[in-house]
Amino acid sequence: MYHDHHGHLQLADKKAPSLNKRIFDAAAKWLHQNKGFNAENLNDEKPAALVNEINRVFSQAVKNGLSSGIKHEIPSALIQALDKNVFVFSGLKAYHELKQASTMLIDENGGIKPWNTFKQDMLKLHQTYNLNYLNTEYNFATQTAQMAAKWNDIEKDGDEYWLQFRTSKDEKVRASHEALHNTTLPPSDKFWDSYMPPLDWNCRCTVVQVLADKYAKSNSAEAVAKGETATTRIDKKGVNRAAMFRFNPGKQKVIFPQNHPYFKVQQEVSNTIDELYINAQKIERKKVDDSIKQWAKTNIPEQGIKINSDKLISGSAILLRKNVKNIAAHLANPDLKVMAIQIPEILKRVKPITQATLNESIRPKSEANLKSKRQRGVSQYNYYSFEYKDETYRLNMEVINGLEFPHSINKIIDAD
Repeated sequence: MYHDHHGHLQLADKKAPSLNKRIFDAAAKWLHQNKGFNAENLNDEKPAALVNEINRVFSQAVKNGLSSGIKHEIPSALIQALDKNVFVFSGLKAYHELKQASTMLIDENGGIKPWNTFKQDMLKLHQTYNLNYLNTEYNFATQTAQMAAKWNDIEKDGDEYWLQFRTSKDEKVRASHEALHNTTLPPSDKFWDSYMPPLDWNCRCTVVQVLADKYAKSNSAEAVAKGETATTRIDKKGVNRAAMFRFNPGKQKVIFPQNHPYFKVQQEVSNTIDELYINAQKIERKKVDDSIKQWAKTNIPEQGIKINSDKLISGSAILLRKNVKNIAAHLANPDLKVMAIQIPEILKRVKPITQATLNESIRPKSEANLKSKRQRGVSQYNYYSFEYKDETYRLNMEVINGLEFPHSINKIIDAD
């Protein structure tokens, strides 16, 4: 899978963080005791633990890549999309690994191999999947995360700057990649839809923003032709194994391309991994919610705190522990829940949007909801906007007896 056109395994220059072998061993032992493996088994404790361990390693790669020399904050939606792609890829990797392991269970007489014999086979499988393959995949994830972060910066700047393709300019650079060196085109050119680095396993190419008036614009059609050459590697079956690299991580919001062989599974496998992801998100949300509740208990007295701000219509707000918990509960994305504990700072920089009575609120409410709010003394809403990680959000404030209380936060999709 990770071989060049000569059939040689493309080993990574840099090693990935070690995958906990005890977790793989436990999954292998479980498989031997279970005497087989199928997609539904990914929900079992030991296989699920292997998925989570693989995801831990790749998540570190993404974290490293996204923090590499960026100018703008990474939008939460992009982070969430990349995180999901990595989790799904981790689940697929674990599935293929355990599926291959299950084919090694049977001996030449048709019986289940003794554990000690099977264990030796698992040592070889571990070397292949969790050392050789993992290192290559980790480096690729780091590089694609960097490119996704770069593309976020590039989109913010638009065609004010052009993009220039650059190699590492050493003896390891592939000739087909060298042919693309210094290719200079506007970000809006279709070339970048398919030929944003990396263009192969362990590719170290990158892109840089350059001033349009300092470099000649490349011929787009010629650049595309060179890109096609760089991403063409025909195997013995006549399949182009390098076509999977024709994507843009930032535009498509993925770390691993959808044409990777791991993704070629039956729908039931994909459904099972999607369920695993949903459950993992629920666990992560509860973990974050619990930590926020503890923060509120530690930092906010029972009677609440008064926060003065000349940005507020009334000049101040009351923040209660339940306000912090409620704001966190309204935010599904674990990465955004942290805004709940940043409310004291957010209130200092909000901008008023509008005011509305309960019946005129921006988001229509059910009669039961309106009744509950009236019983709590809510007479109206004050709405404010604020920026968080280069995105615009709306802070919804309940007004009770003339006092403002932070209630919830929503993303403003099309902010003018």
